[in-house]
Amino acid sequence: MVKELERKMQDFILACRKRGLTVGITSTDRKGIEQAALFAQGRYSLEIVNMYRKEAGMYLLKDVKENVVVTKTMASQHLVGRAFDIVLGQKKHYDLKVDSNHTGGPDYQEAAEIGRGLGLKPGIDFGDPPHYQLP
Repeated sequence: MVKELERKMQDFILACRKRGLTVGITSTDRKGIEQAALFAQGRYSLEIVNMYRKEAGMYLLKDVKENVVVTKTMASQHLVGRAFDIVLGQKKHYDLKVDSNHTGGPDYQEAAEIGRGLGLKPGIDFGDPPHYQLP
């Protein structure tokens, strides 16, 4: 991960905590094979997806219901250390409507505002709410 992103990620986590949002980091740097495994999801059979996931050292999907699209590109900023992904809340939710800190707005929208304020490009702006990257 590039130093600028590392600093901004730490600032982001602290700023979210101050607003009552619990942030977990689920992904930072990725190798090409990991990105290929994620890109295969929802596009290829479970057997092929798990072949990629095994090669990448990732856990295998157990059910076809898990085989859904999770990334839109093979040219991810994760590959060059310029992106991270999050999950919010004590229960680690991806629900875009949840307002766990009771501020009147969805948690992921609130986190995106915090990210923008720190100079990050939030994925919510392009259909990937857990994603943050350098502009």
